[in-house]
Amino acid sequence: MKKNPSFEEAMAELEQTVTKLEGGSMTLEESLLAFERAVKLVNICNERLESAKENAPTAGEKAVE
Repeated sequence: MKKNPSFEEAMAELEQTVTKLEGGSMTLEESLLAFERAVKLVNICNERLESAKENAPTAGEKAVE
């Protein structure tokens, strides 16, 4: 995965990771590593959403045309 993935890239990897974890075929060590990566991906997604909220016009502002 890229060092600085977009929201969509991070979400796609997160979905794949969750699917693998739910499959139950990973060792405990693999599961822990996957869980740690999933937490990082959730944080990346949250950062991207916060950034988007800060840059989006509010209800009282005009959109730039």
